[in-house]
Amino acid sequence: SEVEVRRAINTLQPDLRMFVNYSVTGLGENLADSMETVADNDYTFAALGFVLQQPIGRRAEFAQVRRANLTLCQERQRLEALQHQYTHELRGLYAQLQTQAEVVKLARQREEIAQEQYDLRLELRKQGEGDINS
Repeated sequence: SEVEVRRAINTLQPDLRMFVNYSVTGLGENLADSMETVADNDYTFAALGFVLQQPIGRRAEFAQVRRANLTLCQERQRLEALQHQYTHELRGLYAQLQTQAEVVKLARQREEIAQEQYDLRLELRKQGEGDINS
């Protein structure tokens, strides 16, 4: 994605290359004389240069950069949509969790109240002042 954009942009850069050439030439009437001239290192050639290539137009390369940028934007939008979706789902789950925690808290309070009522009725029953079922 971002790497693809950088790669596409890189194709728009000019191509600059450097070359170096060094050679020894042997001149003579026959092969032996030529080899002797080469061994003496009398005739040498050296070259250093640069080659720059800059294509004209390059519609395909510019189109590739635009496609890579478009793909990157689409991926970012998908990522943002997923983040939004998951954030929304997490908020909903958290609200459900809070509701369930409140339900559990109320159930515990009811259980404690019911246990207190039972204990009081049992005490009254032991004292003979009341019916445990009333």
